[in-house]
Amino acid sequence: MNARIPNEILNPLLLGDLRSTCYQCDRCLDENVIGTNMSDCELIPCPNYACNFVATRSSTTSIGQCNSGWHFNSGCPPSTEPAQVDMTLMYYIRSKTVVIYQMEATCLSDNCNNFTTFKQLKDAITVDPDLSCLINDASSSTTSGPITTTLGSSAEQILMNRKLFILIIFSIYITIKY
Repeated sequence: MNARIPNEILNPLLLGDLRSTCYQCDRCLDENVIGTNMSDCELIPCPNYACNFVATRSSTTSIGQCNSGWHFNSGCPPSTEPAQVDMTLMYYIRSKTVVIYQMEATCLSDNCNNFTTFKQLKDAITVDPDLSCLINDASSSTTSGPITTTLGSSAEQILMNRKLFILIIFSIYITIKY
């Protein structure tokens, strides 16, 4: 299973030549990251020539305690880091839905750690291969109640729920080499 962001998107967003500043920001963003105005954020010098951000999906246990959407925190990393993206996401096979829970990125150009960069990275994620082949068609009925399945010639039976829920959790770490 691969989750990926195309190089055509990664390279222009994360690579560059940082000469002066990055955004320092700690804000709540809406679910779809519609707001891209960084005027409430401070521009700060970054002596390590890299900017970073961490965006975490808001929940009652998340650090930012945003009502919904994302908690976005950005600044300068304490040491020089390569351009990279690290994320934690869930892929729901039946609905082919990707849910990002956290994305961290380091970028190497002036002011690249902004809401727009996060939105473009988030929107560009694809997951493959299609794992719907792992879903048993007999278990895809929407009728409630158990199915009884006999194993071999044994009289032992197993009760299974008709609604099969397969969940895959994985982390992705992408390092850009140039």
